Amino acid sequence: MKMKYDDTMQWTEVSSTDQNPIFSRLTPLRGYPAALPESFLTGHQGRGFVHIEARYAAVLTFDFLFATCPDPIAESDSELELFGHAVGALIEQLLESGEYNAVHLLPPLAGQALIAPGSSSFFAGINRSDFSWHQYVRMYFIGNAADHRSDELVRQGFPFTEAEVELPDDRPVVIRAFCGTDLTASADEEDSRPRSSKTCGASVDLEEVASESWSRDLVEAMGGIHRYRRQGLGVFLYDGDELICGASSFCRYPNAIEVEVDTRPDRRNAGLARWAGAALSVLAAAHDMYLCWDAAHPSSARIAMDLGLGFSGHYICTVYRFADPSRRSAEGVDH
Repeated sequence: MKMKYDDTMQWTEVSSTDQNPIFSRLTPLRGYPAALPESFLTGHQGRGFVHIEARYAAVLTFDFLFATCPDPIAESDSELELFGHAVGALIEQLLESGEYNAVHLLPPLAGQALIAPGSSSFFAGINRSDFSWHQYVRMYFIGNAADHRSDELVRQGFPFTEAEVELPDDRPVVIRAFCGTDLTASADEEDSRPRSSKTCGASVDLEEVASESWSRDLVEAMGGIHRYRRQGLGVFLYDGDELICGASSFCRYPNAIEVEVDTRPDRRNAGLARWAGAALSVLAAAHDMYLCWDAAHPSSARIAMDLGLGFSGHYICTVYRFADPSRRSAEGVDH
């Protein structure tokens, strides 16, 4: 039987400046759950939602959703099921908007504990007949350039505006850096030390990056090119004039970036992603920022480990879509 959510399940979108009390009750966490609310509350990125009864809060970045019920009684089975009903209503609301074809639900926070994917009460509250869903494991790494003890880019003494490296097949690849105007301004205000942010970015065509399906998320995930121009940080690899790989800020926090890495399909498995990740880590360190590397695939996790980033933990992400493909928007995000 199809479940119908009633008016008590409605959510209201709020801005980061609203300072809704429910967000102030979020338990400080290390690692992946803390990143999304931190990015939203500091005004960097994301959308915030509060349940109509002000019992639950949620933050959405790109199509990743983190939900919380800070009330200590939320850990009982009956409360978990109600919480699940409410989160299911928000997922439906987001999917019906046509902006998203999928919602990736991170393990929610109930009271003082994260809800494990095996929690039948919470997930039974979410699930409904017109949702399809699957789960997969993501691994989380944190670190900065100081951890790269053997990387050639660090030995060469970057930060940089543009540099050329030679791959094992003797083909030269140009690495170009981009720093948003907000980073440029803050670097100028802090001190007069030479920083790549003062000149980098002129050689990176963001519209070109956004025009290719494989590279679009490198600049669009932060909320569009306009936001990336202000807050983005990235490195882009070129073979001649052709963009072939990039590592970029998927999400911004006050002193860190979440990393997005991708390589043009015909140039994968050649070590380009590792070079891009190493260069981005050094560039981020020049701005006193560290990397948060959220790996969805073993190959991505191997790059993070090669770069010396510290393993912070793993978690299971649950992806929800409408089961009927005709209800999915051609324009919706489907990460």
